[in-house]
Amino acid sequence: LRAQKVLVACGAFTNFHHLLPQPLPLILKTEAMIWATVSVETAARLHAMPGVGYNIDDPDIDDIYMAPPLLYPDGTHKIKLGCNTKGELWPRTLAEVQAWFQSGASDADMPAMAAALQTILPDVEFQQITSHRCIVTYTPSGYPTIDRAPGDGHGRLFVATGGNGSGAGGSDALGHTAAGFVFDGRWPDALPRQPFLASNQWGAGKKNPSKAQMRALELQHEDKGAR
Repeated sequence: LRAQKVLVACGAFTNFHHLLPQPLPLILKTEAMIWATVSVETAARLHAMPGVGYNIDDPDIDDIYMAPPLLYPDGTHKIKLGCNTKGELWPRTLAEVQAWFQSGASDADMPAMAAALQTILPDVEFQQITSHRCIVTYTPSGYPTIDRAPGDGHGRLFVATGGNGSGAGGSDALGHTAAGFVFDGRWPDALPRQPFLASNQWGAGKKNPSKAQMRALELQHEDKGAR
């Protein structure tokens, strides 16, 4: 297989398998989620429902997001809900990422997530609720990285990664932006370029640091201590 240009868009696996000449400063966090199957009639009724994001006063889960019903390849309509949990992990290696996807404890918080879903949609009857696993990829700027791959001397390798926990809502627009940039370097006039650069680095000094920023600082201290 040959191509003039290649766009690497591999999410949590971006820094593994030597896909890029140089790794990006990404932070990974595991996230549990549930898929709730609804009838065709319910899916049609909730078709115009917007995505939902809110904080919840619960000892086990917080920072909930919920997507409207979507048609899945198996022919069923499912509502997706995810959140932060007490058992979330911060994998750093390929083995840790694989272990989470293969056997992570995503069932542990399913009752709390199912209860939250029923609270949001009290009149909806769910045919089935199943747990699933995800990994959130964070970047230093909080925006996706869409740029030329660092270390590529030929200018033919590009990267798009880092949804920062909110990339799904704008995935179509982000994909269109990345495709245009790869094709001829175009960039939307209304979109600042700097937050999307691969050269952004984690740093201290932000008034309200995110969990990912706090984790980045922890890793910096750990790495210094190991030297």
